[in-house]
Amino acid sequence: MEIRYQIDKFYLPKTIHIVPGANEDKNELARMSSRLIVANPAVAFADAATNHEFDQLSDPEYDKLLAVASRLSLLFYDPKTGKAAQSLDLFSLTVRLLHEYMLNNHNEASRIL
Repeated sequence: MEIRYQIDKFYLPKTIHIVPGANEDKNELARMSSRLIVANPAVAFADAATNHEFDQLSDPEYDKLLAVASRLSLLFYDPKTGKAAQSLDLFSLTVRLLHEYMLNNHNEASRIL
């Protein structure tokens, strides 16, 4: 597989795609992707909170765990619906992680802002 991307005028990621290599079957990759599902961590957090698994934590400890789950949940946000998805296929999650990585990790040669 290959990572293909376009950058905007500020050299930030505009689009990122994972595409099949020359010897890879696009349909097989799509089938694999549909079976490799990653659950939104906010769902597990909400279930744990409902099951009183955090009752022993102090409010500041709980708030920190909630903040982490909320940040991770942003990777599952669907701009079309305005809501976070319950899950994503592994390839979609990888693309979203790559996008965030490119936005937030620069060295001096790539830093423009």
